[in-house]
Amino acid sequence: MKFTQTLAFLVVATFLIQYFLVSIVTTSNPMYIRHSLGKFYLSLVVAFSIGIIEIMIHDISYDTRSVNKYFVMLALLILSIIAYRNQIFVTDDQYLNQMIENKSVQQLEDEEILKKTHSYGVTRMAKLSVQNTQEDINKMIRLLNAQKDLKKVQFGN
Repeated sequence: MKFTQTLAFLVVATFLIQYFLVSIVTTSNPMYIRHSLGKFYLSLVVAFSIGIIEIMIHDISYDTRSVNKYFVMLALLILSIIAYRNQIFVTDDQYLNQMIENKSVQQLEDEEILKKTHSYGVTRMAKLSVQNTQEDINKMIRLLNAQKDLKKVQFGN
């Protein structure tokens, strides 16, 4: 397999792992796994970063300099970072979906620390966080559903 094909495969595989597997591992409930542009952009950042590392490994191993590949991969990485940092094309629905998943990650961490901690302060903080996080998730889901209902009314569906 040519290096370019290997590089493309690695970038795509890394993107898929970051986009799907990380969500499965880090969310408290599979129903909170959401598709969002923010997650898409972050997955691209990780994939292109790994791509750059792979180019470095290749160049060191074969004593070459793949300047064009670095340029393309770095440009794509920078564009992905800009897209994420500026939330380009992120709508209200995208934002809410992204926040639901992010809150679910926080909820998982809080729930797991509650099983282990022996500290009164940490227990109190984690219990409060679980309660607030679940309330936030429920509010966001209601808001998302209300926006979907409003769109149905506006477009006559």
